[in-house]
Amino acid sequence: MKLNPFLILFLLLLLSAPAAAGPTYGIDVSPDETNIAVFAIYPRLLGRTAIPGGMRFDLSTSGRRTFKLSRAIEKGPLSSLSINQKGTKMQVVVRWRFPVSITSSVEGMRLVMNARHDVTHKTKIAVRDGTVFQRIYSWTPAGPEMINVLRLDLSKVALRPQVAANFNRETVSSIARRWGAIAAINGSFFSMSNGQPIGLLVLDGQIISSSFYNRSVFGIRHDGTCFIDNARLLAAVSLDNGRAFVANGVNQTPGRNRTVLYTHHYGKKTRTKPDPSRREFAISPDGTVLKAGLGNMDIPKDGYVLSAQGTAIWKLKKFIRIGARAQVYTNLNGIWKGIRHAIGGGPTLVHEGKVKVTATRERFSKQLTRGRAPRSAIGYAGKNQVILVTVDGRQSRSAGMTLYELARLMRDLGAKEAINLDGGGSTTMYLRGHIVNWVSGGSERPVQNALLVTGK
Repeated sequence: MKLNPFLILFLLLLLSAPAAAGPTYGIDVSPDETNIAVFAIYPRLLGRTAIPGGMRFDLSTSGRRTFKLSRAIEKGPLSSLSINQKGTKMQVVVRWRFPVSITSSVEGMRLVMNARHDVTHKTKIAVRDGTVFQRIYSWTPAGPEMINVLRLDLSKVALRPQVAANFNRETVSSIARRWGAIAAINGSFFSMSNGQPIGLLVLDGQIISSSFYNRSVFGIRHDGTCFIDNARLLAAVSLDNGRAFVANGVNQTPGRNRTVLYTHHYGKKTRTKPDPSRREFAISPDGTVLKAGLGNMDIPKDGYVLSAQGTAIWKLKKFIRIGARAQVYTNLNGIWKGIRHAIGGGPTLVHEGKVKVTATRERFSKQLTRGRAPRSAIGYAGKNQVILVTVDGRQSRSAGMTLYELARLMRDLGAKEAINLDGGGSTTMYLRGHIVNWVSGGSERPVQNALLVTGK
């Protein structure tokens, strides 16, 4: 065998080195692969053995030496390299952060190992007819990604939103167990300060909450088919004297100079702060105006409270009278009329099978759009096929995704339409009694609502 000058020089240095001297090795980590070379005197590969968290290579060499070495690998899916030689026997151990396929060969005076980074591990479990769970664990230039996917056939199972107990905050697993759900995922955004929803929510045709902005909404029709669009809400109270009052929102935290309609879904009280600048009117299910107050009024069972503050109160004070008759309207426009369920989120991720992130139009910050974080999403793959996804993040075993990466993932999973849901510490997937993802905070965050998978 003809040796090049570099190998000849290396061999001379190696032969002249003391027996206790350490080994010569090289590690090169690129975005696409990790290459490791361990030099020895005429090495011969005796075998390779899979061990927990890595791979062991057994070699014999023509040089008799004794040493031990352990070296951390700071980047890439491989975490460390260990070399142990005693006499002519050498063991090389490579451990990983993420399971990868390692190829090996002996080339002259070195053992060469290569680990490609474009590796994806997939497992698939049929939970029941109409529900398939898939786990995808892949390595990306940003690090490992843990992805959980639920594929649903809405002709065989039902998907519906459900709010937390007392319209407050509750963990996804608690909501799921309370309703006997097969599986669940966290739903729309909510206020971290008071737990109130920030997205449109429709349950069995009833508007549970409205959205502050005209953001993307995922809708489910009565036949199980789905679509994504922006939805505008019309909420109003019409009096028998011809006067009408338009509400700016339904079951929302009140704002200055705004009118909000509260329904029995919100709980027993409006939870507004009593104030002389506020007026509230309780309306019975049959439309009778029962009483007035300055805040925190009782919401009649199956009835309503119309609440206004600031400049919005003047017409209410002037025209609404106790005992008057009223009609309450809560409707969605256009294609949303007659919808069975809807859940708001945003921004849109996929439209007509193509990546389309509408973050700027829907008034999301660049930090939310481009930052790497845990993510949740819902997509529609055609007919009655729905895809629920969580991506773990903010931890060493899963880096999280940007919204653009999430959009590409949803497209690659087959979604024709998809939207982003609440993420970060809220990202949670529940399946058959257990949380199946790694929540970023170490424990479940109580959320305002969840999407539940149940039998039909």
